[in-house]
Amino acid sequence: MAFTILGNNPERSGIEQFGMIILGDGMGSALDTFCGQSFGAKQYHMLGFTTLLHILTCWILVFKSGLRNKGAALQMPYLVDECLVVSDLCQDLPFLQENLDGFFKEAMHDVPKFLRLAIPSAVMICLEIWSFEMMVLLSGLLPNPKLETSALSISLNICSVIYMIPLGLSGAISVRVSNELGAGRPQSARLAIYVVLFMVTIEGVLVATILISGHKFWGYSYSNEEKVVKYVGEIIGVGCSIPLLGWYSSVLSGMVRGSGKQKIGALINLGAYYLVGIPFGALLAFVYHIGGKAKKATDRVHHDSMVPVNVA
Repeated sequence: MAFTILGNNPERSGIEQFGMIILGDGMGSALDTFCGQSFGAKQYHMLGFTTLLHILTCWILVFKSGLRNKGAALQMPYLVDECLVVSDLCQDLPFLQENLDGFFKEAMHDVPKFLRLAIPSAVMICLEIWSFEMMVLLSGLLPNPKLETSALSISLNICSVIYMIPLGLSGAISVRVSNELGAGRPQSARLAIYVVLFMVTIEGVLVATILISGHKFWGYSYSNEEKVVKYVGEIIGVGCSIPLLGWYSSVLSGMVRGSGKQKIGALINLGAYYLVGIPFGALLAFVYHIGGKAKKATDRVHHDSMVPVNVA
């Protein structure tokens, strides 16, 4: 959160990619499985808790202290300390004593089991994130690297913005699937997946229509260079079908997390991105000279490869 507040600063890109995404979204996504299934099975003592107290600390260190990036890095240890303090205080609250048995009593149990989910979760997300970074780096090897990298970066930013809604649905289906499986209702979990797939189909069609209708103008939100704006429009025009496929990938990734099949997701990402997607994108860019438009093809390969996992 702290680095997001600071905006797109090159100085923090490495920290964000390898720190926030890998450790946060990666290993933390294993909790989608454990917490959701524990709640569905009414094993409330297995649940953890989150605290928002670190937001104030983050705000003070980033904005009021003048430390900026350094303050964002410093707030992470404070977050850990606050979690420890709050976990101790919560044991004294009567309405939480039933579900909180103490920090060290339960939290350190079954760590290997958690790591068996956490490590594949981190690998699954890292493989996806790194593939985008690799394609941006490859675009710098094209004949006009400044134009290619600028247009591709803008296109990825646009995709990131419109990706937020399916990302939310991904979190929702992850929770619902894990709850239903924890409660022993696999048919309900399957029904929830079908419902969300229908929702993202409708959304994908609408978003693709909007992108196509305004593909010549989206670039102006990021740049006033006519060449860049025009090239962004070409990339979006070629990749207009990507939103629909991307929504499916997002939802199915949430289903994978909810069902505890992160290892399968990691293997799919490895094959789709690095054995097929990136080589195919490089082929289109450097052999057939399609340029940055090849990036969209690499995404399409992954999205078509993410198949549902049997939750029964």
